[in-house]
Amino acid sequence: MDRIDRVLERLASALGRVAELALLGLILVTLNEVAARYVFNRPQIWSYDVAYMLSGAMVMLGAAWALRANAHVRIDVFAQALPARWQQGLQVIMYVFLFLPALGFATWAAWGRTSQAWRTGQLEQVSAWAPKVWPFYLIIALGLTALFVECLAAVLRHLRGWRERRPVPGGGL
Repeated sequence: MDRIDRVLERLASALGRVAELALLGLILVTLNEVAARYVFNRPQIWSYDVAYMLSGAMVMLGAAWALRANAHVRIDVFAQALPARWQQGLQVIMYVFLFLPALGFATWAAWGRTSQAWRTGQLEQVSAWAPKVWPFYLIIALGLTALFVECLAAVLRHLRGWRERRPVPGGGL
């Protein structure tokens, strides 16, 4: 279990690094658009598409890392009052019956949408640039898959914490 946990930690960290690069790209695209629009009076037809795709990539690729680092927003006013073992059990129940089914469906739908966009050569219809959308959908599907796998790992960590009656770092919902 520890070996798998280390591999998943490396995967989440790598995706977090890619999300950081997407943020850097988003900053550069935005600066380029501002300069092109307001300094040279020549707005770019591609900047809006690239900006929202980089934003989506940043969020989705960083989600697994955020769960691993316990950086997601949580409201656990009631759970904090419970003993540690009950907190672990509550986490497992929330993951298994609420979060994992919804996330599993979203992941499955994202892969289906990616496949359909690939097969049909679907183009984005928001701007005049009209790029193919399957690369963006692929990043969304990969990010959701990584988050799903990280949620499964969190369930295993919380089950271990429940069994051993000890707190588990990270992986909260």
